[in-house]
Parts: sequence; C-alpha cells; structure tokens
Amino acid sequence: MQPQVPNRYTEIYQPMREKAVALQDQFHDFTGGNFKNPQAQVLHSEIRNLLADIDERRAPSGLDFRIKTIQNHLQQAKNAPDLFMDSKHYDYLHRNYEGMRMGLHKFE
Repeated sequence: MQPQVPNRYTEIYQPMREKAVALQDQFHDFTGGNFKNPQAQVLHSEIRNLLADIDERRAPSGLDFRIKTIQNHLQQAKNAPDLFMDSKHYDYLHRNYEGMRMGLHKFE
C-alpha cells in the first residue's frame, strides 16, 4: 500500500480552518458574545468571512489579505476609546492571526 500524499486541503486549509474556528470562539468568549459595539460587529463579520474564504479554498494571498484586514480592525479597536475587550485580548488575537499569516507564507 502506497503512503497517502497530503493534498492541499489537508496541508493548508484544514489546519487553517481549525485555527480560525478556535480564534472565532476565543473572540466570542472575550467579548461575551456582545456585538453591540460597531467595531465588534465588523470584526465578527470579518472573522466569519475568513472562515468562508477558507471553506471556499481561496488562494493563500486572499487569505493573507483577509487576516491583515482582521489585524487592522483589531488595532483600530484597541486604540478606540470604547474598548469592548481587555487590551491583552486584542494583542493575543493579533499575535495568533499573525501566526496564521506566517503559516500561509510557506505555501506561496
């Protein structure tokens, strides 16, 4: 029996989706599920869009752009006067999304 060669889905998209779902859950926990703040709504939407992009198996460059968008929104929200999460949570999410981005670069 020949060893199974990993395909692009198992190499890139499956681990990326698992990480994205975990970060989505953490974002939900950090906000208490309260998305009344407009910036929280935008972030929630962008995080869902990232999952959709992964499910559609978008090119790594497209995923990279979506992650950068999430990171930019996290930074803007952290610097806004009306925080909806603890500042350490913004940093934590930003770092983890950066890790996702770095993982993509090995496939480009």
